[in-house]
Amino acid sequence: MSVVIPKWRFNAKMVADAPDHKGVYVLWANGTPLAIGHARGGADSVRSRLLAHLAHLAHGAEARLRQVTHYSWELCQDPLRRAAQLAETLGGDACEAGKRIERTRVVAQP
Repeated sequence: MSVVIPKWRFNAKMVADAPDHKGVYVLWANGTPLAIGHARGGADSVRSRLLAHLAHLAHGAEARLRQVTHYSWELCQDPLRRAAQLAETLGGDACEAGKRIERTRVVAQP
């Protein structure tokens, strides 16, 4: 059974419409998950995290994350737990990338 995950293009206009709530997100290179991240709520929202990644890309992100073409998101009560579940479902590479991007916090907004 296949699972359909809605994806949006990873650009400023589309990210501006991302939810301003806590949840999880996946960064994709077409159909391949590159990274899983989470937003814990308050000022740390799915939108703020995606905007931070866009800003990071504009300032020379690592090569793997420069491949991002799309993103997806899911609102949830426990973003850390849900991110771990997604990492297990989507595979180890996305999980490892998710750990790296969690440590890379970019404060600047585009």
